[in-house]
Amino acid sequence: MAVLIRVGFLCMVWAFAVEADAAAPVEEPRSAAGTWALRVETSMGVGTPTLLLTQEGSNLGGIYRGHFGEAPVKGTVTGDAVDFSARISGPMGATDLRYTGRVSGDTMSGSIQLGKRDGGRFSGERQP
Repeated sequence: MAVLIRVGFLCMVWAFAVEADAAAPVEEPRSAAGTWALRVETSMGVGTPTLLLTQEGSNLGGIYRGHFGEAPVKGTVTGDAVDFSARISGPMGATDLRYTGRVSGDTMSGSIQLGKRDGGRFSGERQP
């Protein structure tokens, strides 16, 4: 009988734990919307593009403006993690830019991949 009581008690504890875990809040994406002044550092030099981001839920859109012109941006925000990309055209042809990093308040930082050619770091501040 004592074994049945223990098993019943453990089942209740497990059921409450599963229910509590299912009710745990999902972390909302941080706001990445706005105009961002970026600083990009790669082996090819330093760039200072501007990023205009819009956000709907966890989806990002917008415009990337840099040395080689403008390009549409698409990406996501998951918690504080940002991941967005744009395709730019330059003297060496079209290049896919991929930014991955973190947003915290009015700052953003992380890494950038320039197609298959090069990578680097970026940081940015949201403009008023």
